[in-house]
Amino acid sequence: MKIIIENTSLFDKELNNKIREKLKDIVHELDKSKRYRMDLSFCEDLILCEFEIDSYKIPEEALRPYQREKVLKGKEKMYELLTYRVDSAKNIFKEYGINLGSCNINGTPFIKLNTIDLRLEEEEDTELDKGSKRKKENKFTCNMIMPSFSAYIENLKNALAYIEQGRETELENAFDDKKEYAKYKSLVGKDELYKVLTDFKKEYGDRWMYSREYKSELKEKFIKTIEIKAGIICDGILKENILKPLELKTVLIFEIPVYKITKKINGTNKSIGYIRLLTNGKMISAKFQPHSKSYAIPDEIFKECIVNVTSESNNKKLLNIIEELVNRVDEICQRFSYVLEKDLIHNVLGYMDIKNILKKAREA
Repeated sequence: MKIIIENTSLFDKELNNKIREKLKDIVHELDKSKRYRMDLSFCEDLILCEFEIDSYKIPEEALRPYQREKVLKGKEKMYELLTYRVDSAKNIFKEYGINLGSCNINGTPFIKLNTIDLRLEEEEDTELDKGSKRKKENKFTCNMIMPSFSAYIENLKNALAYIEQGRETELENAFDDKKEYAKYKSLVGKDELYKVLTDFKKEYGDRWMYSREYKSELKEKFIKTIEIKAGIICDGILKENILKPLELKTVLIFEIPVYKITKKINGTNKSIGYIRLLTNGKMISAKFQPHSKSYAIPDEIFKECIVNVTSESNNKKLLNIIEELVNRVDEICQRFSYVLEKDLIHNVLGYMDIKNILKKAREA
């Protein structure tokens, strides 16, 4: 149902009364056992009328509590005015016993400057339970304020362009060669390339293309996966081998216990997992292994917790490197109210042959 109110605007002090008069004539056509969505539309050019917006007096009690006793201007005043208008219309419908769900207000280029449109649409599954005064279930409603449909579309276009540019940059970084990227894009298309890239990120992490130790193997696997999609590689056994996840071999150096800080009187903390110090012989990284999913920290948070090591470093220097890494990890854990048992770095790692562990990892 559509209600058109002419010779009015957002700034009309009689708008609420005009809505009442219009509703009085058609309320008998509405089913009070149903719930309706309400959309109030106005000419979007009105949001450019800064003087009228700033000078319009909104009843103090209609303002949201944190906006009261403030001098509102500009966008802040505009949104309060739109909120006031949609809330007022909603309350008028309630006066007539009409049940409303979502209530929205939007500026559009398709309406005359001196016209307000009210549209009612029946929401699904909203009949009242005849044996009860309550609705069958409480449903979540979402109210939307959109000052300008044209601006919304423009913002949407800009957001899509930004996302598309981000995808383009990611793909260029993955190939690291514009000619090679153009070649494979012409074979399978950008969407398919990005799908392969997304799968690689899930399997090997967001920064797989920057991996120092496995860059060549991962890049080769990435290209061959695309060639499978393009139909260049057709042999079944070869395809199966290419699509198998690449095993990135690492060696465990040590596990540092992680505790959740509690407020118990005895001061004891709860053991929730370990920080695993891992190495491939060239780098040392940290990975959190929780006892249960409820204590998990996303892996990407630890993506900067990686340090390079060389065969020239002695045990003392390696210990200092690990200590700096663990301090970085501890700072992250403290954000989640977790704490590491850092004393183990000196009490245990200080007596370990870390250099030999790195050597074995390189050989592996």
